[in-house]
This record gives sequence, structure tokens and C-alpha cells, in this order.
Amino acid sequence: LIECQDSMDTTVENFLDRSYTQYYNGDQYVFIHQNGLCLVGIAPHHPIIKEGKTVESINFNVSGHDYSAIKLSGKKKKGAPKVRDVTNLVQINCTDGVKYVLKCQVNGTIIECNPNLVAQPELLTKWPTTKGYIAIFQCFSKEADRISKAYKKKGAETLPLDVNEEKEEDLKRKREASQESENPNKKQKSENDVV
Repeated sequence: LIECQDSMDTTVENFLDRSYTQYYNGDQYVFIHQNGLCLVGIAPHHPIIKEGKTVESINFNVSGHDYSAIKLSGKKKKGAPKVRDVTNLVQINCTDGVKYVLKCQVNGTIIECNPNLVAQPELLTKWPTTKGYIAIFQCFSKEADRISKAYKKKGAETLPLDVNEEKEEDLKRKREASQESENPNKKQKSENDVV
């Protein structure tokens, strides 16, 4: 039975690697499928999993919106609430009294909040990237590009620069280039001094 479970876990991991581009932002993941659908959940290094906490309850009714009561209709998913990446999505209550409020991480529409998590909150810690996902989103156009630049891709050795840091680096390079173009003699002088 244990060997069967291990082989199933490997199969699921292979499927995720093949079908989704996997990104991490802090303690949450965003898995983007080629069709624009995104899975959002807690990453394996989230304190709930890392510290072996027990989840007591999960509440999708945060900030005055109950995302578990979404009713969609039709092919275009009418009725799907539009959210921003910083919108509060869910509150996770642990038995030690600690509460975690997680963000949507995606600019788009909520297609589904995992209905199984309310009845079985342990799914969040046992299978965080499969049965324990938090929600499914439909990304707005160009959202995948934003995520790929702002979040850490699975397997990347270093975090990509934050968008603001990237802008600061660009401004710094431009300032240095303009100073060099204003003072070309100064640069030549310093090169002559080194020799």
C-alpha cells in the first residue's frame, strides 16, 4: 500500500511538472496551465506544513465576501467574482490559535474554491499541491507574464528581482549611462590613471 501511494505521488508530480508552469510567491504557489487556468495553494515551506501544524478550520468568508458560495453559469462562467492578486481569499485557523489569511496571488476571476477543504481541512497539509489546492482562477490577459516576472519559478536557484527592484536597477543603469555620456573625459582620464 505504501509503495502504491509513493508511485501515485510520483505520477501526480510528473503530471504537475508536465502540465503546469509552477511559481512560488512567499509561502504560496501558483500553478499556471497552458489554457490560462491557475491553481493556488500553500507551498511546502509554508509554516502550516513546515511546522506540522493541525488545521482546525478553513473560512472562505473573508473581507465581506464568501468565495465558497460562488455560483457560475454557462461556458463563460458568468457570476465569477473578479479579484486582484492582493485580495484576501481564505482564512486558515490552526489548533494552536494561529490564523493565516492568504491572498489570491492572481489577477483574474475565481472559478472555484476547493469545496472539500471546509469539510476536510487536513487535505491542505496532506496533499497541498493536489487535493489540498485552495482555489482555481481564470487569469486576466497578460497575467501569466506578470507572474513569471514577479514570482519564483519551481527549480529556479534565486528569486527573480521584485518588480520595484527591477525598476530601480533600470533607473540606476540609465543614470550611470547618462553621467558617462555627460562626462566622457572623466572616464578616459580614469582609464589612463589605471595604466
